[in-house]
Amino acid sequence: MKRLTDAELVEAYMRAKELNCSPDFIDLLFEEIERRNIEQTKYELRSVQLKLSNS
Repeated sequence: MKRLTDAELVEAYMRAKELNCSPDFIDLLFEEIERRNIEQTKYELRSVQLKLSNS
């Protein structure tokens, strides 16, 4: 995880959600986003989560 840039991490999370990857994998990515305290993307991620759940 530490080798990914913040942008790559967020992209991986969004793609994992789109591809319906394992919930454990998605949680792992999100926990890393929270650990890094990527504030700007937390709002964007919530938007993506809502959009994907409404699909």
